Amino acid sequence: MSWPYLSFDTFFHGEFVPTGTASQFPNIPCAMVRFKATKANTGTIYIGSSSAVTYTNNVTDTNSGFELGSLDDSGWIPVKNLNVFWAIGTVATDSITYWAFGVN
Repeated sequence: MSWPYLSFDTFFHGEFVPTGTASQFPNIPCAMVRFKATKANTGTIYIGSSSAVTYTNNVTDTNSGFELGSLDDSGWIPVKNLNVFWAIGTVATDSITYWAFGVN
């Protein structure tokens, strides 16, 4: 069965290592992105929309990021550029991988 809904011209993939401070993803124009935390991660990575992204802390706020533990996956997210996302990690050596599809 084919996937008749969408067709993409470009495909990007990579690994991103956020640290204890918020880091911006690279400038990659795209239409859809998917994040997955790597298997070896021992901490948690939080993804947000600005440099103010923080860890969750059981307090209602607008800064806590989307939480990804080892092997967690975001699902597909429609977006025009990967650089709208920021990430922060609880362990400096943990990483996240991404797939991004684009249309020329």
